[in-house]
Amino acid sequence: RKAARAERAVMTKIKLCGLTRPEDIAAANALQPEYIGFVFAAKSKRAVSREIAAALKAQLSPGIQAVGVFVNEAPEAVADLLNAGIIKFAQIRFILIMDLLFQKMNHLLLICF
Repeated sequence: RKAARAERAVMTKIKLCGLTRPEDIAAANALQPEYIGFVFAAKSKRAVSREIAAALKAQLSPGIQAVGVFVNEAPEAVADLLNAGIIKFAQIRFILIMDLLFQKMNHLLLICF
């Protein structure tokens, strides 16, 4: 019975966030977290452009999922990154844009409060 319970146990998933450099991607590839985060919030010192995120994503190990972190971003910009395959998930700060965003693409949204 203990083995059956252990199999059902949910393991904690890890996300390394704020990656901006190839060295960050190399470290993530070595550590193998489930997720990494690219920050697209313009006011953040860790913000990256679409082009930088795409270049970094190309260096990411296939088993690691990229998450985009957004604050007050236009739904079209979030949908563009998702549909281009640069990110797999969107972490959105404000709920107001979620309805509009959901209409523009068919991807999972991570809702954070």
